[in-house]
Amino acid sequence: MRSMVEGNGATCVFPLHQPAAVEESHVPLFDPPHLTMGRNRIGPLSAQIDKLPRRTGKAKPMPHQAGCLCGQVRVSIDAEPMAARMCWCRLCQYLGGGSGTVNVCFPSDRMTVTGEVRWHHSTADSGNAMRRGFCPECGTPLFSVAESRSHLTFIRAGALDDPDILGPQAVIWTDAAPHWAHLDPELPHYPAQIPPVA
Repeated sequence: MRSMVEGNGATCVFPLHQPAAVEESHVPLFDPPHLTMGRNRIGPLSAQIDKLPRRTGKAKPMPHQAGCLCGQVRVSIDAEPMAARMCWCRLCQYLGGGSGTVNVCFPSDRMTVTGEVRWHHSTADSGNAMRRGFCPECGTPLFSVAESRSHLTFIRAGALDDPDILGPQAVIWTDAAPHWAHLDPELPHYPAQIPPVA
């Protein structure tokens, strides 16, 4: 079991647990009950995702790369993304400067980070204890990790060198979105948190 090393130019390997093996061809994300609230689409998410057109074009070779605005933090990811969501919770609106955030999930133990990452600990709207990583030099938001699921790391899509590797598959926390928010009508909408990816 390898642990995260934080600080001055250290090489970091994200956490800590080996995720269960999954087939690369199709990863079932979650299948919550039907929702009928507010602006939300109705139906199980996995069924709706299967009907959506692929947005990624041709497959991109691994490893994937990411980093911050100033280049102090660099990330290498030796895995394909497991899921991607657009989130409108109030914490993500702070991180996104008023908009929601797009977050792409990867297995934590397949990520290698160079450079210093600073962590902010908070409790999400869902009640989950979270830590969110950012570059202390330029302030770029980079990571979100739920303490209860440290085997998964969500990377801000804008931090990926190629943000086209996977577009959002769902819009979550729509009940927290401001009235002017644009919610993609092609994606399933959920009023709050949905079940975890894995």
